[in-house]
Formats: sequence, structure tokens, C-alpha cells
Amino acid sequence: MENLERNHASLKERAGRATLAVLAAAGVFMPAHVSEAEPLQPNALSQTADMLGTNTSWNMPGAIKSGHQLNIKATGLGIVNQDGTPNQTNPPVNLYGSRLNTTGAFSVTTTMSNIGGQVQESLYGTDDVVEDEWRAPIGNVTMRFNGNKFAASVNDQKNGTDGHVLNKTIKASSSHTIKMTDKSGKVSFAVDGKSMGSMPDDGIFNTHKVWVGMDALSAPSGKFSVTKLQANGESGGKVSLADTRSTKINRDPTGFQALASKKRPGLLMGSAVALGPMVSDPTYDRLLGNEGLVSVENAGKWQNIEPEKGKFNFKDMDAIVDIARKSGMKVHGHALVFTEAQPTWMRNVPANQLEKVMTNHIKTVVGHYKGKVSSWDVVNEPLADDYNKAGQFGLRENNFYKAMGPDYVEIALRAAHAADPSAKLYLNDYGMESDDNKFQLMNVLSQYLTQIGAPLNGIGFEAHLDKFDTNSADTHIDEAKLEDHFQVMANLGLKVRVSELDVSNPSEYPALGDAVKACVKHPNCESVTTWGITNRYSSGSDTNGNDQIQYNNIGLPYDKNEKPISAAIQAIKSSL
Repeated sequence: MENLERNHASLKERAGRATLAVLAAAGVFMPAHVSEAEPLQPNALSQTADMLGTNTSWNMPGAIKSGHQLNIKATGLGIVNQDGTPNQTNPPVNLYGSRLNTTGAFSVTTTMSNIGGQVQESLYGTDDVVEDEWRAPIGNVTMRFNGNKFAASVNDQKNGTDGHVLNKTIKASSSHTIKMTDKSGKVSFAVDGKSMGSMPDDGIFNTHKVWVGMDALSAPSGKFSVTKLQANGESGGKVSLADTRSTKINRDPTGFQALASKKRPGLLMGSAVALGPMVSDPTYDRLLGNEGLVSVENAGKWQNIEPEKGKFNFKDMDAIVDIARKSGMKVHGHALVFTEAQPTWMRNVPANQLEKVMTNHIKTVVGHYKGKVSSWDVVNEPLADDYNKAGQFGLRENNFYKAMGPDYVEIALRAAHAADPSAKLYLNDYGMESDDNKFQLMNVLSQYLTQIGAPLNGIGFEAHLDKFDTNSADTHIDEAKLEDHFQVMANLGLKVRVSELDVSNPSEYPALGDAVKACVKHPNCESVTTWGITNRYSSGSDTNGNDQIQYNNIGLPYDKNEKPISAAIQAIKSSL
């Protein structure tokens, strides 16, 4: 779910009043226990671990390993607000590759050379949570060089962003060696052999796991090389290397997918996923064992996959696809064209160039995953929120529409089909489960696209269910109406999927079962995907001014402590 959808109450009320005129005109607390998904075979704990050694793996955006050296280039990765304005940086982490195991005190020594612009290294005891339009630090220490300035900070949930900070003036140089030592509850820093001071570590390394991130912040020309990256045990402590590429989801023979396969062979049950918890939280992976399909929650959005024009970052989505495929799970790609989640540069593309930019993006991304990603949300949320301000077919008048008119949808579909003719192509939108007016907008658009022979295979019903979708008791949705909507699409030769299922109130958990039941009963429905599996990693949560997570413990089958919510589990399983 995109954050915007949690604020749709007033929009839905307005929609009911304004849609008919448009139709006429149209003619989701991450505690510090994280550990690797087993089986993992780390090297034996020892005094020294060389993270640039022959057997180490670096699958980090912006990093290329060459011999015993890492070359780092600016990625331009960032998180934007819904209106496209800049929000936060999104620094790369080596999630799907080598990391450290530690016991007791340890240090990490890094030599950077050929420094261009502002650069940083971050050591994570727990990876940040990245959700729709925000990123929250759970536990890391960040070290930054900018000319003659050195800064370090400890970032954690207890104290919020930059819970402890130190700033020092150093000799400006294109090469520095930084040593961070974690010992007796403190982190201390030395630059080029000179002490920079220390600060409390706030227990961020109590996980005994350390992930490494490197970032050249001065985009697009920022860069540096890492010629030494060595961890050492200190005062009796020890370190070793581990590799998260061994991560695999063990399928649950009694889970949602197993039940669905017995009930209606071919029906897929799935969840939206993030890479961070996949490689760091074994309970998350166990819960994903319920599923047979994963939907790429954020890693495939434009701001993550093409943060700078023509510079593609496939690392994180590659990892998700690899884990899913070796676990016997199908992958749904989300989302190729979307009003939100566009990097800032996209907002400034001249209208007469936007079609070329859009089609190049689609062909590059879909082509990269040809034969690996079975279906795509080609255009996500194409319909307008406020239908009084909608374009033809009720479309959002976004930058794509303004540049190409309603034809942009067809153009996007044809580009995706050309890149991978075997992939199923979807339009995806919210509010069509109970809102007849919005559904009719999608119906008119779908009729038009099928009549002109656009390669559209199906429609995704997001099913973010709230009080505007449920009955007066706020418990169930109109299952028969949803089935009728499925049938209308079937009459057009289109498949359907329940694509981002969750609820907004505990009383609504039975509605999860209603949506699943409607899909089970209708042969045209291919899959049901919840927008996450556990409220620990839920886009229904948010952050405050200090980037501390404000957890929403409602909506998904498992709560923020990754425990089953009986009403939700029962609703889903009783429908399978």
C-alpha cells in the first residue's frame, strides 16, 4: 500500500458524488534480535576478517569489486515525497552479500582513496526499515567525510535520528583511514591515526551482526575507492564473515499457498516483501513460507531502480527475485509507471521527451527480468483520486498524461510486452472492491484498451479495506459485488488479482476472508497478495520527526511482534 491510501476517506466520499460526470465524459518494532536466515555457514570466529578478500561478496548498489578493492560511485538513491519533492537519502547497504558476525569488542578499519565529494560509511547492527516514502534507522553508526570535516553519528530507534553526534575538523585529503571500535558500550573513532572521540553505542551492535554500507553522497560525480576493509576482535572479542546469499524461504506445507493449491490448483497466495528482513530476520522468512508468490514492494519502483536518468540499480530487486526463485516462488513486479515514487529528475523531463524516457525505463527493467518476473503492474493507480479533476477515462492528470494524454497507458503496455511477451501485464488500483463508480471508470478504460488490442492481461484490485468498504457492522465486504466486478473483467477477457490486501481496523479482519473467498470462487482470479505479511514491516506505520517508527499494529495476518493474529489467520484459512 502506498501511504496515500491510508488517507482516502474524504476522497472516497467525494468520489461518490462526482464520478458519474466523469464516466459520461469518458465515452506497510523491529527489535534487536535479528539473525540470519539459516542455513548459513560463516567462517569460524577469529581475530581478523578481511571484507575485501577473495571469497567476499558485494552486491551493493554503487559498488564494484575489483580485485582487493571496492570502487564506489554515487547512486542518486533517494526517497521522495508523494508530490515528487526530495525527502530522504536512501544509502546503499550490502544486504545480499558478505557481512560480519561478532562477539565481544570489535573494530572495523577502512581506507578510502580517490575521494571525490562527500562520502560516508555506515555499519548496521540492524538494517534500516524502508517503507513508502520514508526510511527509519533501527541501529547503525555512520561516518562521513566532507573536505576538512569529519562527522560520526549513532542512529537508533531509542533516540531517533542522530541520537549521538560528533563533528571534527581534520586535514583535507583525498585519502583517509577511519577506525571505528565498539567496546564496553561505546563507539570510538580514529581518523588517520588521530582520535576523534567516542560516544555511547546504545546497544546497536547487540545483534552480533554487522552489515556494511558505503555511499558517495555528491551525486552524480561523487566517488571513492576502498582499499582496506578489515574487522578485528578487540580485548578478547572475535569476528567472522557470513554471506546472506544463502537465504532461502522454506515453504510451509500447511500454509496459505498449500491450502490454496488444494482448494483450487493454480491459485497463488502471496505477500509484498522487502529485502532487509528477508536477509536479516528468520521469523519473517518463516512467515513468508505461507506464500507461493512475492510482490516486490519498493525495490522495483522508479526512485529505487532508476534513481538517475539512464543509471539503473537492479541490486536489491535482483536479490529478492533470486531468493524467491530458488525458494520455488513466483515474482510479481511493482510498479513500472506510477505517479508517486518518481525520482526528482523525472519531474523535470520535458514533455516531448517523456515518452522516450518512459519506454526506455520499461523496456530496460522488464527486459532485465525477462523470464524471471511472471507479472507486472505496468501502470499503478492510473485513476484519479478526485474525479472532478480527472482526465479522459478518469485518469490522473500526472506528468505522463500531460505529455501523452491517455495514450500513455497503451504505450506503456506495449513497451512492457515487447520486452517480455511471456509476462502478464496488469493495471492496478485501489477502491474498486465496493465503489461501483470507480470500478466503472476502470471498466471503461479496460474496454477501450482491449478494443484497440493493447496487451493488457488483467486488473489488480488493491483491496485496502476500511469502513468505506465494509458493511454497517464494519466486519465484512460485499463478496457478491466483488465477484460481479471480477466477472465484468472476465467478460473482457481479462484476469484479476487481489493485489495489496489489508484492513484498517481490527473488526475488519473477517473482510480478509471475504476477499480471499471471492478470489477462490471465481476462476478468473489468479492470486491474492497481502501488502506485507507482518505489521512489524508494514507500510501502515509511519515515522515521527526523529525518524522513529510509529507502529500501526493493524492490517496484516501477523502482528508487530510477528505473532499470528488469530482473527486474520482464521479468516484467510477458513476461505481456502
